[in-house]
Amino acid sequence: MQISLDKLFQKKIQTSEVNLPSEVWIAIETKLRKRRRVRIFWSVFGISFVILIISILIFYPPKKELPINFYKNTNLKELKDEQVKTKKKSNLGTDLKNKKTKKIFSSVSNISVEKRSELSNSQNYNTIKTKDNNKLESNRHKKAYDYNKTEEILKDDSFQKDKKSISVKKKINKIDSLAQKRKKDSLPVKNEKKWIVTPVFGFSNSGRFTKNSSVIDSRFDDNPSSGLISKLFGYKIGFKLSDKVYLQTGIISKELSFITKELFLKGIKGNNSLLNVNYDPDVLIRFSNNNRNLPGEPEAQKSDLIQTIGYLELPIEIKYRLYNKSKFRTNFIGGLSLLYLNKNEILAKTDLFTKKIATANNLSTYSVSFNIGLDIDYNLSRRFVFNTAIMFKKHYQTYNRYSDKTAPFVIGIHTGIGYRF
Repeated sequence: MQISLDKLFQKKIQTSEVNLPSEVWIAIETKLRKRRRVRIFWSVFGISFVILIISILIFYPPKKELPINFYKNTNLKELKDEQVKTKKKSNLGTDLKNKKTKKIFSSVSNISVEKRSELSNSQNYNTIKTKDNNKLESNRHKKAYDYNKTEEILKDDSFQKDKKSISVKKKINKIDSLAQKRKKDSLPVKNEKKWIVTPVFGFSNSGRFTKNSSVIDSRFDDNPSSGLISKLFGYKIGFKLSDKVYLQTGIISKELSFITKELFLKGIKGNNSLLNVNYDPDVLIRFSNNNRNLPGEPEAQKSDLIQTIGYLELPIEIKYRLYNKSKFRTNFIGGLSLLYLNKNEILAKTDLFTKKIATANNLSTYSVSFNIGLDIDYNLSRRFVFNTAIMFKKHYQTYNRYSDKTAPFVIGIHTGIGYRF
């Protein structure tokens, strides 16, 4: 009897079906989507980190540092010693030249002095003339001898080195400058500032490319909607890869706000639930696009719906320098951002109050954005720089049940003062 009962129960269990509520399947599907997005987020983060490391290795390879004693043993010292020796030889050649020249001119002047004395003291003109001719002849030979000696001095190697001393000095100075440049290029530059940290604060405006398409409920497609100006703040960290390329990241807290107008607040009676809205438990009012009231309901009140979405943003961007002056620089920015949802609010705004009454149930916890922009730097000093950036960011994977065409975009401007180190 026991065996037959067991078989009976097994047959009943095999043929029985349990119909779960549709809400359970929606909850299971939502959890599976969240897990899938978490895996996608960490995959993108891992790939971005690998790209970051590869970029640093490609654009900024490690330089080989040569020992300090290497430059002490170069030919700079020998070149300077040779320069001193050449200078001494040139000075010696100059002294010899000056002495021989003085000797030649002194001999010529002595001839004229002797001639004048003999002409004044002699009584026999012929005798004086003979003596004078003899002396002139001997002095002529002496003068020729002195000029020959001078030519020998001019042809001497020391004197030739003296003539070339100016060109030698120029060559040595050129070698010195080249050696100094080589030393400067080879040795690691001390206190080279490659990192920069910039606290930023700014404002952004949100929007969508699609018109007449509400992500709250399709019944609001015909209601006018637009983006609102929101604040953003955080900090950026930049690393210099080359003279023209910077890699920057950071953490930024930002908000996206949208307003849907010409709505009404009504009581909870009737079918006023919205597809993508979860009302707070203690809220007894609902949004509606008409002001028709059921019997016993209070009069509908005009209201606007404001949706606020907050993100923690992790940007990974490349800055490329377009224009460079001594203090003024302009850069192009391109990259992507990983976004984590940290704020989800739907507010009702009337003439009397503004209150949070619900949250959206179609927002993804993790999403991404692609960024382009223009960045302007003004150097206040060697360490401090004033920075302003204008950015355009297109979001993707923002909503669970909508395509990326309905995903928002952001146009913003932020500024700050960075510190180099």
